[in-house]
Amino acid sequence: MITQAEDYLESIKTLNRSDKIILSAKNGDSRAISDLYNQYKPLILNYLYHRAGDMQVAEELTTEVFIRMINNLPKYKHKNVPFQVWLFKIARNLLIDHYR
Repeated sequence: MITQAEDYLESIKTLNRSDKIILSAKNGDSRAISDLYNQYKPLILNYLYHRAGDMQVAEELTTEVFIRMINNLPKYKHKNVPFQVWLFKIARNLLIDHYR
């Protein structure tokens, strides 16, 4: 039972760290933006590669995902959509646009 409580506290700490990084990035902190990029780039790239089947397309779209992330961070609100879901939604929409 102590382990579950410790796991819960650690997940809260992680959430708080993530929220702080996102807030810092929203305020223009380049280090926080870099942290988000480093954390989510492999996931986004993998997602796009497996759907596009072309690494060059996946890399180009991944770059665009993060450009859009930076441009739209001021509009992002955690209450509506978790950050990771928000990023994957950007990736999905870019992939759809790419094939139109």
